Amino acid sequence: MHATDDTGTVLNAEFEIEPDGDHLALVMKSAGGRASGAAEPRNHQYNRALELLLGRLRDRGAVVVGGVVDSGRARALPEAERTILESPVELAQISDIEQFRRQLGRAQRAGSGAAPTATPPSRSG
Repeated sequence: MHATDDTGTVLNAEFEIEPDGDHLALVMKSAGGRASGAAEPRNHQYNRALELLLGRLRDRGAVVVGGVVDSGRARALPEAERTILESPVELAQISDIEQFRRQLGRAQRAGSGAAPTATPPSRSG
């Protein structure tokens, strides 16, 4: 899927919503190099889309209960080394979504530089 902003513009940033037990996981696809013949780098609006999605989740009272880097390369590491969010975050308590997204990005780079999997409402574990 691709996020559509409030003006109707479809953002170049692919994501998925996957079942995770009784809950849902938001999986952002990585941004990066150009595909053959592509005008823009892959998922070059990743940050904008993640902020948009986090803001919309905040508006719905979502809680992000965990986050891990989930790239093929990172999966070789123990989950503890790939974890980018240690404790639940009530998004309604976050006044600056951009700052929260930046915090996730810094942790993500430390966890191997791959795309994070942030889990909205009430994922256990």
